[in-house]
Amino acid sequence: MADVLDTARRELGTTESPANSNKVRYNTWYYGREVSGDAYPWCMAFVQWVFAQAGKVLPYKTASCSALLSWYRQNRPECIVRDPMPGDIILYTFSHTGIVESVQGSTVTAIEEFITPGGDKCKSVVITTDKLQTPCPDLAPPVVNSREDLIKAVRACGLVGLGGAGFPTHIKLNPKNLSEVDTLRGWSLGGFAAGVSILLFACILSLFQGFLPGLS
Repeated sequence: MADVLDTARRELGTTESPANSNKVRYNTWYYGREVSGDAYPWCMAFVQWVFAQAGKVLPYKTASCSALLSWYRQNRPECIVRDPMPGDIILYTFSHTGIVESVQGSTVTAIEEFITPGGDKCKSVVITTDKLQTPCPDLAPPVVNSREDLIKAVRACGLVGLGGAGFPTHIKLNPKNLSEVDTLRGWSLGGFAAGVSILLFACILSLFQGFLPGLS
């Protein structure tokens, strides 16, 4: 199934145009014309397209997740498995589908449509977690003894926002002229108390995100 996965991976980052329209090339391929609107979700159209492009056309053409599952139950029940493998089609109970990219123990990673915080939908790698939230054994709170240490720690955590936007927080905490910054809701940016409150938030975020690489 390497060809299926390679085809799916090349589509990562594909988005609708315009946003939230369901207007994507997978639907155009499936329906033979451009379509848009709530009546045209495209997760199954994407799966059908990927397998067709990889030369492995699915035996039943449908844009419905439940319809594909019903067909396999009636015609090829042996294909419905409990132990997924890379390249398998994963069907969720909430009428959604994707392609399994990897499996490690009980953790399944799939390539599927995902809704971003901004409301757009795009092809993404989605990881099913074990819900244990076990921290990495190498993870430890940063040592902060000065303002410079705090800024380094915030940058290492990949913390953004702290004001409404996605701007890197370590830059916000390090203005060119610190004397021009007096207070922020009663907390002195140059004071120890503000540093502690920001640092605690940064540590919690880091434990949750697991120090995601590439965010510094």
